Amino acid sequence: MIPKELDDKTEGTIVERQSTFVRFVTAESHQYKINYIRKKEFLFDELVFRGVYVVCSHPLLTHYEEDTLDIYVSSRAENASALANEFSDMTRKEYYGWLTLDECFNSQCDIVSILDDGYGLLYSGPSGLGRKVISRLKECGISFSSQSRKLKSAEIPKVLIMGANIVLAEDFRVERERS
Repeated sequence: MIPKELDDKTEGTIVERQSTFVRFVTAESHQYKINYIRKKEFLFDELVFRGVYVVCSHPLLTHYEEDTLDIYVSSRAENASALANEFSDMTRKEYYGWLTLDECFNSQCDIVSILDDGYGLLYSGPSGLGRKVISRLKECGISFSSQSRKLKSAEIPKVLIMGANIVLAEDFRVERERS
C-alpha cells in the first residue's frame, strides 16, 4: 500500500514510466517507485502532479462493477441537440468528469445525428447511467430497445491516482529509493 508520507498533498515529478512501474521524485527530493501488479488500464496526462493515493471505489471502476447496457433508439428526438447536451451533462455529473461521453455513448457516430435520425446504437455503458438515459428517453417519448450484457466475473482492480494520472491494477507495491 501507499506509505503514510505520500498523500493527497504530495507534490512530485514523474521521472520514469514503464509498463510495470512509475518512478517519481517528491518536492522534498525523496524518490519512489510504484510497481503495478497485473495492470489493467492507465493514463498518464502530466509529469508534475499533486496527490498520490490508491482507492478501491472510483468512477473509473464502474465498467468493472456494473453490467453493460446497450440502448438503441428507433424514433426521432424533437430537439436532438438539447437532448445530447443533457446526456453530456448527465455523464459528467454521474462520473465527476472521470468518464467521458465517448466512453458511455456511441463513439462511432455523433449522438445528435443518432437522435435526429431516430435510429441506431445510442448508448453502450454502465447500467446505472443507462437507466437514467432510458428514463429521459421515456420522458421525451422516444422509442427504444435495450439489452443488458452481464459483467464478466473478474477481480475489481484498485486505482492509483497521481494528480491527473491514473493506473488501474490488481494492487500496487511502493518502494522508497535512495536519492
